[in-house]
Amino acid sequence: MIIVRIYQKNLILVGIIISISFLCVYSFNFGNYDINRTELNHRTNLKLSQYGTELTLNTELGNQGALGSKKYYITVPKGNIHIKVTWDSFWDMDLTLRAYSDQNYVNLLDTSDNPGNEPEIIDLNIEQEMTIYIEVLGLGGFYNILVHDDAYISPQIILTGTIITAIVIVIVVISGLLVYYKKIRIKEIQTFITAELKPYPAKMEETKSDEDEETNIFICPYCGQENLKSYKKCKYCKKKF
Repeated sequence: MIIVRIYQKNLILVGIIISISFLCVYSFNFGNYDINRTELNHRTNLKLSQYGTELTLNTELGNQGALGSKKYYITVPKGNIHIKVTWDSFWDMDLTLRAYSDQNYVNLLDTSDNPGNEPEIIDLNIEQEMTIYIEVLGLGGFYNILVHDDAYISPQIILTGTIITAIVIVIVVISGLLVYYKKIRIKEIQTFITAELKPYPAKMEETKSDEDEETNIFICPYCGQENLKSYKKCKYCKKKF
């Protein structure tokens, strides 16, 4: 029982260590994502021109100040392209999003002006690679802008899926350890029972053997020594019975 308790304590310790390890790994990766995105924002903000700030496909640019009119541009491939501007409800802003096909911001492709704090989204179908020019209009806060294609997967979805996978792995490992230690416990109990019961038949056989031997003993009438009944003569005095 002491051994089983030690196994149970070790099992709990292993589960805790695995859980903490997974949480540390995913927290570290998510932290790296935020740091990398911030560094990318700083690098991207340096790519300024008379046409605005250059954006990168499938990479969100955050902490953009709404200061009247702010312009961006990005070269996109053929296919479905989505432009999305989001912000925290704390800012209580009403922004307008516009997309143009020319660097003079004249040929309007589409516009989005949803009421209140609803995100501004423009969906475009690009027939061939081209540069899109984007304008965000508004005042009073900070927003994030993202241009992505259909292959884009949100980092939040990736993080959620990774955490769920980690939890499943932890559960599987702990379940496997439980089954393993349960088998060990059953084997120890069987060994204990076998060890406790085995001496009794041996003692019974030994007692039976002793009794049989006593019944086969014959006392020599000449020298008084013990002999087996199967003997024809005394093994001590050598006289025949």
